[in-house]
Amino acid sequence: MNTQNLDRFREICTRIAEGTPHGHSWKWDDRFNAALMAFDAAVKERVFGTVINEFVQHWDATSIAEASQRVRGIVDSTFDIRPGQLIFAAEANGDFILLAAWWPWANGSIISMRIGLYSTGRTPIPRDDAARCLREWLDVKE
Repeated sequence: MNTQNLDRFREICTRIAEGTPHGHSWKWDDRFNAALMAFDAAVKERVFGTVINEFVQHWDATSIAEASQRVRGIVDSTFDIRPGQLIFAAEANGDFILLAAWWPWANGSIISMRIGLYSTGRTPIPRDDAARCLREWLDVKE
């Protein structure tokens, strides 16, 4: 796989990893083939600020219909967005999407964020390659 097309995503993930609050780290979530970080609501503004600065596009449950068909396809098949949750996306060459899912827990004291790398075009990205990239870029510990 040619990772040159993914340089922008590497930069986004590197800056997000650099903004990870002290005492928190990224883990791997096999269920979604995505990096996962759960954090206290006390640091949500800091994390949200980093994420909103890195992703040009974002939607909630009511506005996701306005997303591109490629983004909606991934959300529909992978993430199932609900009220209070957000989806952030960056696209590259029409073939790849870096997606972040922002999921506040029902009790409001914890937020989970997952970041996944997906293929949407002519160039497939094997699941293991996507995982390897994200693990490296976000310094996934587990």
